[in-house]
Amino acid sequence: MPHYDRGDPPQSTADVLRFLREELGRIEAYTHAPRTDGAWEDLRFPAQAISLGGPTKAPVWDTTNIGLAFEQGFVNDIQGIALLPHSWREGTNIRPHIHWEAGAGFTASRVVTWCLYVRWRNNGETTTALTAYTVSVTLTPSTTLVLRITNFPELTATGKNISSIIDFQLARIAGAAGTTATCNAIFKEFDIHYLTDSFGSDKEFVKGNN
Repeated sequence: MPHYDRGDPPQSTADVLRFLREELGRIEAYTHAPRTDGAWEDLRFPAQAISLGGPTKAPVWDTTNIGLAFEQGFVNDIQGIALLPHSWREGTNIRPHIHWEAGAGFTASRVVTWCLYVRWRNNGETTTALTAYTVSVTLTPSTTLVLRITNFPELTATGKNISSIIDFQLARIAGAAGTTATCNAIFKEFDIHYLTDSFGSDKEFVKGNN
């Protein structure tokens, strides 16, 4: 059967049926066969969906700037749980980051320090200590209430599977004297970028033919 040229108008019912068969074939191939190129997706944790404060001191909701206000001069922290989806390409590193803005009233050249604590386990693995990843951001006069993205280091995914669990804790750390920004840091969202290779998995709890 000849291939249907997508640029040509359909000439008959047979053309339409051939086109539909080809499109269904493409969808079927994407759904079940791993993609070699991959596509980025997000695990999303917006501020309004994280209601659990960490062990030190929870941030408060800022009704003016709309977000969680991590105070200057204190350790504020929140906690959450992420599950790696069935569409994730197993074994590829993931990239955590936060969306936030510096509140009004800071002094330029001061620093906002964020720390992400992570524990990543497959099902059946015992608990481990949290691993800390710290990032410091130096503010400038142009960063007042400017939405920004701050990236944490990639998390190595060697040996990790779909439905593995990430326990995370995000904190703003009180820096050394003279470095902590004199403003709140308004947290908007915590995200994890991950590569996909399918719409899901062929089996319920494992990927492909595993």
